[in-house]
Amino acid sequence: MSNNTLSIDSLFDMDDLFGSAAAYEATLDAIETPTAEKVRIRAYSSEYYTWIGQCMPTHAKSPKINAVDQIVASAKGTACKRCKATGIFALNNGTATTCYKCAGSGTITAIDEARTAKYWARKNSGQAMSKHYTDYVH
Repeated sequence: MSNNTLSIDSLFDMDDLFGSAAAYEATLDAIETPTAEKVRIRAYSSEYYTWIGQCMPTHAKSPKINAVDQIVASAKGTACKRCKATGIFALNNGTATTCYKCAGSGTITAIDEARTAKYWARKNSGQAMSKHYTDYVH
């Protein structure tokens, strides 16, 4: 037999074992404590701008427009710049013809603008053209 007098206490430090168990239980208690719920901030809200430290942008208010006045103004139309509100357009060769932009009325309305847009769309697409402004009324 050997002369070894090692005991279990000398092999394992029992004081440290109980101390480390207490430290482990303390870490478990720290893990089990509830954490605060995350605060969710909606993007571009007032809380968002407070959080990033900027002022919330404001939009400039547009002036109120009376719908009846706007309809009456569009129905009356605007003066035609092509014929200078005469309804007659002078060509380069000296002949006078009915203004194509306002159809001879001297004022451009929404219908005249639509007719001119349709005319140019037809011309740009290469379709057959007509010289009568009434062909392009939608």
